[in-house]
Amino acid sequence: MNRKIEFATYFLYFLSNVLMLLNPGVYWDDWAIYNMSDEGIMNQFYGNGVYPIGYMHVYLTKIASSPLLYNYLCFLLQFIGIYSLFRILDNYSIKSKNSTFLYLSVLIFAVFPFYDAKITMIVLPYTICLTIFLVANWLLIKYNNNRNIVYRIISLVLFFLSFFTNSLLFFYIVPVYFIFFYEDLQCFFKGQYSGFLKMMGVFSKRILTYLDFFLLPFLFWVLRSIYFMPTMQYAKDYNQITLESLLAIPYRIFKFIYITAATIVPLLKEFFQNPEILILTCLIILIIFKIFPSIRVNSKSNWKMIVWGIIILGLGIFPYILVNKFPSYSGYNSRHQLLEGFGISIIIIAVIFLLPKKIEKLLLASVIGFFVAFNININFHYFKGYIKQQVFHEAFQTVIPKTDKPTTIVLKDKTTDFALRGNPVAFYALSGILKRSNPEENILLIRENDFPKYKNQGLFEEIKPFMFQYNLSGYELTEPEYILNIKYAETKTPAFPMLAYYGDYIMGNKESWNKYFDLSIEPLIKKDTKIN
Repeated sequence: MNRKIEFATYFLYFLSNVLMLLNPGVYWDDWAIYNMSDEGIMNQFYGNGVYPIGYMHVYLTKIASSPLLYNYLCFLLQFIGIYSLFRILDNYSIKSKNSTFLYLSVLIFAVFPFYDAKITMIVLPYTICLTIFLVANWLLIKYNNNRNIVYRIISLVLFFLSFFTNSLLFFYIVPVYFIFFYEDLQCFFKGQYSGFLKMMGVFSKRILTYLDFFLLPFLFWVLRSIYFMPTMQYAKDYNQITLESLLAIPYRIFKFIYITAATIVPLLKEFFQNPEILILTCLIILIIFKIFPSIRVNSKSNWKMIVWGIIILGLGIFPYILVNKFPSYSGYNSRHQLLEGFGISIIIIAVIFLLPKKIEKLLLASVIGFFVAFNININFHYFKGYIKQQVFHEAFQTVIPKTDKPTTIVLKDKTTDFALRGNPVAFYALSGILKRSNPEENILLIRENDFPKYKNQGLFEEIKPFMFQYNLSGYELTEPEYILNIKYAETKTPAFPMLAYYGDYIMGNKESWNKYFDLSIEPLIKKDTKIN
């Protein structure tokens, strides 16, 4: 049974994420590394204190079709992570009555719609760190089973490297507890130890035996404080933990719940209003229901598993809430959902198998099918974001006036509802697109409401020494001279956009996307208005 669940997981993971392999889009902070100079990339990563990752981006961005390469690497890394989870269960839960439950939890983890920012180039290090963290867990368990010192050394190295995603420093509590203490605590509560002192003696011996693993997070933190501290524009309060942030945790938990609900509602609304995706959802659910076997799990432990799921979920979100970063479904911020899936997947499976037996199989198939279709829909919205990037690139070559002086153009975009993901809206993303046809980098293209806001906040003065990192190396602040209007053209969008847009992409007919949009530019002022 477990092997069937594992193979089904790989297939469903592929189905959920295959569209990312067809998407060469560049999103959000990707524009800080895509088509960027080596100096611009390294300046950013020296600034945020993770310059080894900067060297990785310098290398990868030099390879042809680098956005697609990043997506292929992400897809492969997540597959390795899922495979590692199954191997962890094989080696850890051989005697566990909950092995089928945990296998199903991995299946849900593999298809649960979260962390969709993984499709971006800039977020690849998160995926790398999580994958090597999972591999490190697998190797540590293998060392426990056969005492091969090579596994121990490699596990230590991988854990250390994974801590460059700092939330994994805190989440390290989970493997430490389950690998080193869980079984002994179970024995203690069952009365198999003669007393508390006996248990503490066992724990003390365990800590001394694995002292290197217990000291590893502290060693990383010391080395990080010496060699990997944020500097330059990131030096001020970057991920800083204070007494105030600790006291604000209760409020931030409620804020996290609110933001999660508020950001997923638009996605759900669009999902259930999309006939194309609803038809696909029904087909996927039907297929899963027909081919998936009936499954029974140890229902007596489900309430306990819900508690464990909540604890693990809390450990996954706590380090982000602590530094005032909220996991949510608001696009780029979904990168903070990196560790949510572990706890949520356990909770979902536990709840399903607490319900009446008659509906278990249908409910399981429906949940999995919905998650797979939801992932497909999110990937499609990212692809529509790429479509707008291509339309903008084509139009900018003819619409944007050529100039040899710094120029500001404000953007009025009435098509932001075209894609729920990947809309080019940030000024550095728009400048990145414009850079492809305007290598002088002397034009700031910015949304009409953003220009006065950022000007009043002093943002442009703050980033002035680093303008080259924002694709604006030749720009100096000026008042807006033009307004660029973007609206839908009279040509109606296709009835089945997923089939139409991907068909155009595969057939090399991307120019046809231009017919759905109308871009025009008009002057606002005519005199040179350079701001001193």
